[in-house]
Amino acid sequence: VTTLELAQGRQFVTTSGQVFASSGTAYTFSTRDPPLGNSPGTGVKGTEFRTDSPQGAFLPYTALSLISFDQEGLRTLQFRSFDVAGNTESIKSASLGIDATAPLAVLSSTQSFILLSDGIAVLVPSATVHVSVTDPISNRVASGIDLADVIYSIDGGSTKAALGNEFDIALGTGTHALRIIALDNGGNTMERTFRVLVGDMTPPVTSLISTGPVS
Repeated sequence: VTTLELAQGRQFVTTSGQVFASSGTAYTFSTRDPPLGNSPGTGVKGTEFRTDSPQGAFLPYTALSLISFDQEGLRTLQFRSFDVAGNTESIKSASLGIDATAPLAVLSSTQSFILLSDGIAVLVPSATVHVSVTDPISNRVASGIDLADVIYSIDGGSTKAALGNEFDIALGTGTHALRIIALDNGGNTMERTFRVLVGDMTPPVTSLISTGPVS
């Protein structure tokens, strides 16, 4: 009997049973040869596996070696073991969604605002900035945001839990540094500091008006 075991990194299993992991996640196989009635098993002789190729050749597995996936996407891992007596286990299969893309944070406001290359300018003296953190779909895979691991800080202050992937922050007039850290369910981390300008950022306009001839 062969079982796929998580060896390092992180994985997330949905309610439907789909497994999500990252390129930093690694697996091993554990095996046992169960007894037949009162007779002990003859022992596991070997294990073999193949990836993304239901008709391809199996590769021998070396005990305690790690199996990981560098390429992002939906991956398939098939495996089986055989004992000393020559009995071969039925093929087992695992579907793994490998997520190698970090979360994405977007700033907006219900008030008048301008997007900047490194943040946002809200054109009122007292602003409410809305933060939306998402896990973008890449190569048909998105593991989703770990809602317990979204935190932020303002102007170098202490970090606070966002308690979700959508939240609002109130800021007064001035230039602020908004640092956001988010983790997706596959274990990919986003850490970014945004510049937030709050207040009237529109420069005055000067016009030359002619009131008559100039001597």
